[in-house]
Amino acid sequence: MKNESLQHIFSNGEKSSDKWALYLDVYENLFASFRDRPISILEIGIQNGGFTEVLAAYFPNATQIVGCDIDPKSGELAFSDPRISVVVGDASNAETAARIDSISAEFDIIIDDGSHTSKDIVAAFSHYFPKLREGGLFVAEDLHCSYWFEYEGGLAHPFSSMSFFKLLTDIINFEHWGISQPRTRLVQDMLHHYSLEIAEDELAKISSVEFFNSMSIVRKKAASSVTLGKRFVSGNQFSVADNARFNLSDALRNDQHGNPYSDLDLISNKHVFGILAGVLLHLDASKFERAQIVERLGAIESQMVARLGGMEDKVRQSTTIQHAEILERLAALAAGIEECKRPRTFFEWLRVKLRQVPR
Repeated sequence: MKNESLQHIFSNGEKSSDKWALYLDVYENLFASFRDRPISILEIGIQNGGFTEVLAAYFPNATQIVGCDIDPKSGELAFSDPRISVVVGDASNAETAARIDSISAEFDIIIDDGSHTSKDIVAAFSHYFPKLREGGLFVAEDLHCSYWFEYEGGLAHPFSSMSFFKLLTDIINFEHWGISQPRTRLVQDMLHHYSLEIAEDELAKISSVEFFNSMSIVRKKAASSVTLGKRFVSGNQFSVADNARFNLSDALRNDQHGNPYSDLDLISNKHVFGILAGVLLHLDASKFERAQIVERLGAIESQMVARLGGMEDKVRQSTTIQHAEILERLAALAAGIEECKRPRTFFEWLRVKLRQVPR
């Protein structure tokens, strides 16, 4: 059995298992270096228990294989391998997590094949990545669901599971941000949305984030080993550029505090579109009619125009300030207001969409 491929074990199992062909190919390569080691595995979402048995057969020296499933029927599954344990419950629930922890406090491989909703996937990472040993793998399956509304997703959904894993790719390059904000700030909006948290020192251990079709694989290493490290310059012939002075130098620290595209408090506003779209989709008409939104948007625009008019009146009455300069600025602001009325603006788009929603 030791030399049998994962595909062969999968195809000859007794309990049913459900995996896409690509997953089996990816796992064949991904798991190879772990195969003979005394590892612990957590599988979230075991359904019929087929892949749980595949893991037990593929990893002969694994010490613990913990399966977790919310379906009570999974607790009735019988396994002949004593290394397999099943915990029934929501993996994100504190009581369930405590029972998992009582079996194994740490894991080398964690596979999330649970509900596939964005909230549960982000929650699984937040709760169990801290329990992943350094050198371990966190795998999220079936991320194609993150593009579907029914699973709290969409191509541009700011809080989808794919959006979360994409954010983690920037965490890897934290040392080059050039700002004073921590890693947690980048995922703060996401975690706050789902009432979750994860420690800064855990994010610092993200070594890599890999993507395959519908899969994401996050590797964990010691924080000291995920930095760029020293720069090495080899050779002694510098015919084009003399880089000898850079040998053993550290990565450049380029201050980006004045870069608006690096200001996390500003760029987080890119989520406004998704948030408003979500508000509209979940709008409770009995409490907050769509017509009221249109009315309020109109009121906001009217207030802005009125304030500009009031400012202009005050300027005309003033004798101590530069009338021409200020009037010029007011004219620019007024032009900006007019520009905002064009159909391509977000507010006009929102008005059109609101009018199109059936009442």
